[in-house]
Amino acid sequence: MPQLPPGLETAPLMYLDQKVWIALLKGEGPDLEESVHLRDAVNRGSVTVALSSTHYAETWNRGNWESRWALARLIWDTTRLIALPPMHKLTHGEIADALRLFGVDAPGALAGDVGIGRGVNFAYGSSTGRLIHVDDDGQERPWSELPDVVRQVHGLGATYEWLSLAGMPFDMRADGLEVSSRPAGLRFAARESSLARALGGRRGADRGRPLVVDALRGIEEEIAEVCLASNVDSRAFLLWLFEDDQQRARQFLDGMTSYGTYQHLRRLRHDNPQKKWEGNDRQDLLGLAVALTSCDVVVTEKYWSHVAGRLGFDRDGPPRIYNSLKAALEGVC
Repeated sequence: MPQLPPGLETAPLMYLDQKVWIALLKGEGPDLEESVHLRDAVNRGSVTVALSSTHYAETWNRGNWESRWALARLIWDTTRLIALPPMHKLTHGEIADALRLFGVDAPGALAGDVGIGRGVNFAYGSSTGRLIHVDDDGQERPWSELPDVVRQVHGLGATYEWLSLAGMPFDMRADGLEVSSRPAGLRFAARESSLARALGGRRGADRGRPLVVDALRGIEEEIAEVCLASNVDSRAFLLWLFEDDQQRARQFLDGMTSYGTYQHLRRLRHDNPQKKWEGNDRQDLLGLAVALTSCDVVVTEKYWSHVAGRLGFDRDGPPRIYNSLKAALEGVC
């Protein structure tokens, strides 16, 4: 395992989207200078850079293994495997936080702040990282029931961490083996494209209503679980949320830090019907929503930085949002 970054306890926490990492990998012209500046800033303890499951997933999308390993090495050396939690590990706690806004005494054990961690297991919110095995009901199987080969790989320590980020030294898409995030991304893009067509010419609240309903349906099971732990009838509560033309429903979503941000980003993405939904939008949204609510500095492409600005991020900060790594480093170092 790489050494912990020297600024872990005190330095601003920075998130770079995958396109920034890829630009740094090319290391040409200004990108080379920024790469050196970033490395020096991390080594001085002036900034800590975090990765997420989005980086793990998108790095494996690269077919050329030498390029993939070079990218993984850059991310490994810079982040030291400091990781943000996945959204699904935050959801129950955030639902509890939102319930408290309505006077529900949700259990304190369901706190929404998970903080940061380290390595692939933390980034994926799983005891076996990317090697998630589930039973017929979709529940993660206990360690004792996992195949021997999974436990053996997991026991490789730093090698396990490296392969989880860099993958195997060959084109892993060969012979029909699909290990990337693209199938899930394409399914997501197809679903959002279908929803965009259904929204059609709707405007204002009439346009937003189906998105609010869809957002709550997406976590209906989690809401039911938290309501059960809070002695609340989840069905009655959801019906009550929609009694006042969804004002309560919107307030409930706003009370969820990362999931609410995810849905707002998604809504604004739908407000731009000329921009076609793409497979990588899913990972962008998941990674950015957690980063915006967990990090001090976020460096992303111009489009997403503009969208985040429309949500009110970066007005009072943190997070401070940049579409240039150079500007971000000048702002924090």
